[in-house]
Amino acid sequence: MGNKIDTKVLYSNYKRTSSDEIRELLSRILIVSETHKGKGSVVGYYTADKDTMEKIRKNPRGISHTFDFKPDELVDGLKEFKRIRFLVKSSSRFFLKPDIGEVFDQMSDDDKKQTKAVETLTDSVEIDGSEGEHFVCTAILLK
Repeated sequence: MGNKIDTKVLYSNYKRTSSDEIRELLSRILIVSETHKGKGSVVGYYTADKDTMEKIRKNPRGISHTFDFKPDELVDGLKEFKRIRFLVKSSSRFFLKPDIGEVFDQMSDDDKKQTKAVETLTDSVEIDGSEGEHFVCTAILLK
């Protein structure tokens, strides 16, 4: 990825994925974080806990998968194949709460077919002129 962010594409893709499609994608694509479960545990990709995933499935556009991520199960064998940028619209610059739909919105159909898991990084860049409400973040697609 270059340094230039094409926000026109990000805005045009925003909310193009329906809640039903998000639920279908979540039936085969895991939400993960590269972390550990505490002292003495293995660092690796862990799935989000079952309670969080249930909340996300019920309200895929209203629950942030990053804000209160609790690691559950270690997933072996995942390899990064692509990084994508995605648009996050937030009502607070202090609590950036991306939802998984915002990531899926920016994935191509081929990305969606290849991806086994998604990790959302905590980086963000404010979009000029958005008055602190629109940001660009990065997701790692894993297979």
